[in-house]
Amino acid sequence: MNINEIKTRSELSGTPNLFCVYKTVITVDSIDYVYFGKQSAIDNPDSRYIGSGIRIKNLLADHPNAVINKTIINTFTDEQQAFDLEHQLILDYRAISKDTALNVSSGNAGGNVLTHMSETDIKKRGAKISASQIGRIQTESTKRKIAESKKGIQRSEETKRKISEAMKGKKRAKHSPETIERMRLAQQKRRAKS
Repeated sequence: MNINEIKTRSELSGTPNLFCVYKTVITVDSIDYVYFGKQSAIDNPDSRYIGSGIRIKNLLADHPNAVINKTIINTFTDEQQAFDLEHQLILDYRAISKDTALNVSSGNAGGNVLTHMSETDIKKRGAKISASQIGRIQTESTKRKIAESKKGIQRSEETKRKISEAMKGKKRAKHSPETIERMRLAQQKRRAKS
């Protein structure tokens, strides 16, 4: 297969009745990169779907002329059996060749690594990600893009209530006179636009 014949996004138009485990091999400069996945299907798996992992997408973006082969290893009617086989294949392959493995997680989650983490582990993961962002400076274009993406988004009443509950009882620092003046001017600007 070539890059024009493949899909990295699965599409279903109903309830799946088959779950297949597949192996995708992407060959670049005589090196085989391997990805294992579980695909849900109705009657027949889509042979053009090769996986949606970020490493697959990045590899194909860097090497659009790569040779791509997909092999269906097994098909199940029980999704958990498919997840279990996918998980085992990923672990076995990583033990042999971690450098060419394209799977980010060890499978068994359907692309959502948080499903198999405890609440404590999820909080630790969030804290680690947050700590890694401290001191990171965003470019002006990135700041603009973030601001544009958030414009016009209305929070639901439930979300507003949750934010309110979370903020109750928390002490906040007093605003400096300069900050108060900037806030006052910004509010006047917003009102003038309306």
